[in-house]
Amino acid sequence: MPALKNLKWERFAQELAKGKTADEVYQLAGYRENRENAVRLKANESIQARVNQLHTRIAERTVEKTAVTREWIINELVKNVAKASQQRRATNDDGEEVGEFKYQGNVVNKALELIARIEGHMVDRKEVGKPGDFADMTDDELDAQIEELISRGKAGVGEGTQATAAMPPPRATTAVIRSR
Repeated sequence: MPALKNLKWERFAQELAKGKTADEVYQLAGYRENRENAVRLKANESIQARVNQLHTRIAERTVEKTAVTREWIINELVKNVAKASQQRRATNDDGEEVGEFKYQGNVVNKALELIARIEGHMVDRKEVGKPGDFADMTDDELDAQIEELISRGKAGVGEGTQATAAMPPPRATTAVIRSR
């Protein structure tokens, strides 16, 4: 929807989209103070459609400006690995060396773990059922139980993993490393 042809209506819609009250906006748009007319104009379908359009544009711009992408996260984690493992020298904003980073193995390990999770090399698995719940089941019953849990989204089967008769439900919470 393009801008409203009536300039006062367009200003009214723009100011409403900024979060101001109908009374304030009515006067900013060039009308004399009149609460009833302000409420009536706010309820106008054209005004409502334009305000919704403006809200959508504002939301899209906000997402674009603040978007945290997968690549950005990985780049920041790689920077942390380089700093914490002393692969880089500490520099100021001008790029001048100002010292060394202290080796921090725990930071390196955590960053590498997060990168592995993002890239799909690690899959979290969770326990399903109580200990012994599946001990007396036949292979066919286990297969049926696995399929039911998968269909309900409760089996802890992540992207890239498959449930088969040879894969009983996991018994404990673990991280499994997969190769690509």
